[in-house]
Amino acid sequence: KFSINLLEEKNIQKINGLLEFILNNKILFTAADYLQTIPFLANVSIYCSLPSREIISSKMFHCDTEDTNQLKFFFYLQDVTLNDAPFCFLNKKVSEEVFKNTKYQGKRLKDEEVYKFVSNQSTNIFLGKKGQGLAIDTSRCLHYGSRDISNSRLVLLLQFCDPYASLYYKSELNKYIDMKNFSDFQKIICS
Repeated sequence: KFSINLLEEKNIQKINGLLEFILNNKILFTAADYLQTIPFLANVSIYCSLPSREIISSKMFHCDTEDTNQLKFFFYLQDVTLNDAPFCFLNKKVSEEVFKNTKYQGKRLKDEEVYKFVSNQSTNIFLGKKGQGLAIDTSRCLHYGSRDISNSRLVLLLQFCDPYASLYYKSELNKYIDMKNFSDFQKIICS
């Protein structure tokens, strides 16, 4: 294992201020605007990436397959430099070029397979200070993370989908959230 989720759904409300942060209007309206619907909060995780040099699984280029559109927010919980396994991705247009040339069907791709069709200079590397974040559609942008990591890295991951995504029926997050002080909009997003 090179990445571990440290946050169980049942503990989400035990972290002071976490839900208020997740459900702030800036995040919710960004997700709603991108998805063009009222978003569904499908997942909240805190991932700890452990030191590892092996390039396997999500360390390879891939797209997430939970839905055709989704918006994930990655917030660094510590400073992330090149030595701390930054999140890396290709933008949508470059990813589409790779999809077309590899006849991509959701599999993991080796760097050589990707860079046969696009320049390695087209890879975006998200470096950042503690608290900085990135919003990305991981269904449409090839990406990878946790490579060449020397130190453990912590990242908060928020996943928003439309209510018709397969995750809508699998998520049990709303069982663990006390929504009595939420706005109607926040309640809809969590239920």
